Amino acid sequence: MMEKSKAQEFLSGELNTYSDPAVSYPANHFAFIKAKERIAANNVESLVEVGIGHGNAIPVFTADGYEISGFDNNPDLVRLAQEMALNYG
Repeated sequence: MMEKSKAQEFLSGELNTYSDPAVSYPANHFAFIKAKERIAANNVESLVEVGIGHGNAIPVFTADGYEISGFDNNPDLVRLAQEMALNYG
C-alpha cells in the first residue's frame, strides 16, 4: 500500500529548496518539476523510472498519489531504491 502521507511529510522538508540548484543534486529538482507537469497534463497514474538510482523520485511522486517502480543496472542502487520503496509504498 502506498504511504502517500508519509511521502508528503518527507517532501514538506524538501519543498523550501525544491527549485534551488545549490541543494542536493539540482538536476533532480528541475527534472521532477518538468516531469510532474507532463504527468499531470496526461492523466498518468503510474510511473516506471529507467535508472532509478537511489530512489529519490519515489517520495516525490508517491506524495502526489502516483505508483512508481523502476530498475537500474547497479545492484547497490537497486537495494537503496528498494529501501526507499518500502518506506514510501
